[in-house]
Amino acid sequence: MKKLALFVSLILGASMALSACSGGNTVNVDLSDSAITPDTLSVPAGKQVTFSVKNTGTVEYDCAFRDLSTLKLFPSQFYWGINQIAAGATKSGTFSAPSQPARFQVACGPSPFDPVTSGTAKALLATLVVK
Repeated sequence: MKKLALFVSLILGASMALSACSGGNTVNVDLSDSAITPDTLSVPAGKQVTFSVKNTGTVEYDCAFRDLSTLKLFPSQFYWGINQIAAGATKSGTFSAPSQPARFQVACGPSPFDPVTSGTAKALLATLVVK
């Protein structure tokens, strides 16, 4: 019985260590009717990242990511974002961060929101830094 308990303890310890090493790269933000909090986020280069948005505002929002150096949308993709985040809801999306350091603008606006055609003058903004 002691051997079984020791074996289970070792397996649980190993799985917890592997979970910690895998990174768990999750970025959590709160989106209100007036701001994205925090307004500066950072993620590791070349890693899978989960971006989770909790909408504490009163309307449905869409969020998109744009490269600040080119003002184009997220690299290698026509559009990357999270759409239709209902008031009071939390919604997540996973992406691969670029392998090189970069800065992106996170722009969120009431649905339907398109940062290319709608511009960002009325958008809620944050900065995503890839390190």
